[in-house]
Amino acid sequence: MRAVHWIYWAFWISHRYEAGVEHMREAGELLLRMKSLIGWIDFSDEDQKRAQDYLRSLSEGTLDELAFGIIRDGFADLFFPATSTIMTRARYFILVPSIYLHVLAQGDSGTKAKRNCERLELTLRKQLILNKSLEKTRKEEVKRYPASIYWAGLRRLGIVNRQVGSQAAYFDSMAQAIQRKVGVKDDDHNALEPDTDSEMWDAEIVRLFEAGSIPCPDETDQFDSSIDFKMTGLESVYLRQRFREAEKDSVVTNVFRKNSFVPASYPWQWDYPENLKTQIEHAQHFSMLTKIATLLYYQMLDSRRQANGYDGCSVDLMEAVETWWNQCRESVLAWDMEQFIAWIEANQLARGSDRNFLTKLYRLLGESGSSSELVQNTGDLIVYREKDKRPNKRRLIPGRFQNEWKLPTQRLGFFTDPQHVPYLLDFRSGIASQIMVDVYEGLGQ
Repeated sequence: MRAVHWIYWAFWISHRYEAGVEHMREAGELLLRMKSLIGWIDFSDEDQKRAQDYLRSLSEGTLDELAFGIIRDGFADLFFPATSTIMTRARYFILVPSIYLHVLAQGDSGTKAKRNCERLELTLRKQLILNKSLEKTRKEEVKRYPASIYWAGLRRLGIVNRQVGSQAAYFDSMAQAIQRKVGVKDDDHNALEPDTDSEMWDAEIVRLFEAGSIPCPDETDQFDSSIDFKMTGLESVYLRQRFREAEKDSVVTNVFRKNSFVPASYPWQWDYPENLKTQIEHAQHFSMLTKIATLLYYQMLDSRRQANGYDGCSVDLMEAVETWWNQCRESVLAWDMEQFIAWIEANQLARGSDRNFLTKLYRLLGESGSSSELVQNTGDLIVYREKDKRPNKRRLIPGRFQNEWKLPTQRLGFFTDPQHVPYLLDFRSGIASQIMVDVYEGLGQ
């Protein structure tokens, strides 16, 4: 058994798997307000890795400075399901099942199967580095295996049986399935091989694996030296079909019904389905509103640092605020904020003071007559938001966190590129675009 913060884990197990990340964020914010309480409890390695990832994000500068991530991820899951911000390439949706099916075919289960899967993932990583498909990092230790990153997506697309659950549950199920089949014989009294693949994996991915149509380790557990991230035609057709069948009403699936794709920075630049028009418009204006909130936060922080004797930012933040004001204010004020608030509350995406903060910022935006007046009018609101969401890591008060702050280089053109100036959040449009590009290049073959 391992010691963990028991309140944190209580949030983790309180809701369904797909909502776990959102509730972990809320739990993390709550823990920052509380003294540490230690209890004894045991969770899967996958759950712990997810928790550790989020706790690390609390200690590092992130794009989500003022805690809009839960709402952002709610939209992202709707538009680009089966994706996450730490995914990289589409072919992992094929390579991970191949590794797991290879281990399954060897008859391994439980802890032994888990170790073998991780060993093969490391073997794959080394080969991809040799082929220049992956950059070699300074750290040899792998903190997140591809399977743990793609597992939720594999389940959501039905590539791995959704009923299997987490990776830990998967390995337990392997042992149970094999045990159930032990001793079962055919009419000629020959022992039957455990048929666990059909219970745990989509029949088509199993067929592709057994036919040698997808990359897999050889008898020495090595991958072909030419392996890379380029999708084959068969792989692309399969992955496109899984999106079409599992996520029929998403933005990504709507594009998969087309014959071509052009990468887009934001979901409203995609060819989205009509049924998501309202949510797309909400996401676009929410991205605008969070952008000005963050700019106001940076401007206040930069001013306070300069008052304490530090150099100012290389970017004129007052000019950035004014640029946003000129381009976006009228559009945001024409937005149906109450409808948006009702939607996020109905979908359990609003947390704590979200309603109060967003509606008050919206009201002050309308009441202010200029960008400089907006800065003055929103000062107390921004201070309260930081105090509420970052109580133990506040930068607006003198101290270590203010001293160490630097203006994040969050996205190319964040302050100057006309395409990016209005917006803060992209709702995983970038990784979704990369996955689409990989698949369409494979379809072209």
